[in-house]
Amino acid sequence: MNNLANAWARSGEPATALPYVEESMSLLTGRSSDPYLVVSTKTYAQILHRLGRYDEAIDRIYQLRALGREQGSAHVEFDFAEFLGTVLDQRGQREPAIAHWRRALELATEQGRPAERLRARLAAD
Repeated sequence: MNNLANAWARSGEPATALPYVEESMSLLTGRSSDPYLVVSTKTYAQILHRLGRYDEAIDRIYQLRALGREQGSAHVEFDFAEFLGTVLDQRGQREPAIAHWRRALELATEQGRPAERLRARLAAD
């Protein structure tokens, strides 16, 4: 179900994807150790962000971080920093966004992730 929602979210139809992700999230209630919950939470945050529901997206981003820490996932910290920076930037909070992107760049370097997109965002300033 989450793959379907992800495809719709990426195709420009986040409103169509929202009920599917919400259903997916409800099926995972009480299963905080399930790795799929991390994926669903990230997708949910992305869809809320695409719908302009920034405060709700930020809440989900923090939930994503907490789940990742609980599950011992180092990669979630990168997702947290990179995505929170994006949402803050779109809310007009450029300085905090840059701070989060710098942290994401550090993590990308440590984890061997591609970082061209982050470097481009930071170079724009």
